[in-house]
Amino acid sequence: MKIPNEKIVQAALQVFMRYGIRRTTMNDIAREAGLVRQTLYTVYSGKDEVLCATIRYFSDQMQQEVAAQWQQAENLGEKLDIYFEQSIVASFRMIRASPEAVDMINGYSAAGKAEIRRGQARKTDALAGILQPFEAAILAAGLSVSQFAAFIQSAALGLRNSAEDEAELAELLAALRASVLSLTGG
Repeated sequence: MKIPNEKIVQAALQVFMRYGIRRTTMNDIAREAGLVRQTLYTVYSGKDEVLCATIRYFSDQMQQEVAAQWQQAENLGEKLDIYFEQSIVASFRMIRASPEAVDMINGYSAAGKAEIRRGQARKTDALAGILQPFEAAILAAGLSVSQFAAFIQSAALGLRNSAEDEAELAELLAALRASVLSLTGG
């Protein structure tokens, strides 16, 4: 019997958001996915593995959506807007919607945190890709494209974590966007 992992990770996200990662059991995830616990264990060895798969799945989904929207964007400003909305603002909303989301977004366990770092590295690489056409301006500022992409990613996450509300986050991200466009000439 082939079990669709998408169904499991979507069920896991629902349960993690409802109960928190700490209180969620494999039985809770199996029940939400419409499986028996033993069937779940044939796919994942434990909750950490389910957590990592869930983080990876939703990170990949977000990145695919960003890449698809970037195809339609005409300039760097539009691409930054898409990235900030899909990555930063969406996760801010998730945190605000459920206090349990913080553990999910931060990774909760060592394995989850490692998966978050891998996802953030992929996002930084994607940002570097859209910044590549502006390499000369970025180098003139004393940075490499990858350093600048990492800075944008880190700054955006910091803004997300410090903003009091969505309006403040929007203002802060607008300032970051303006700074990036000023430095790149984009």
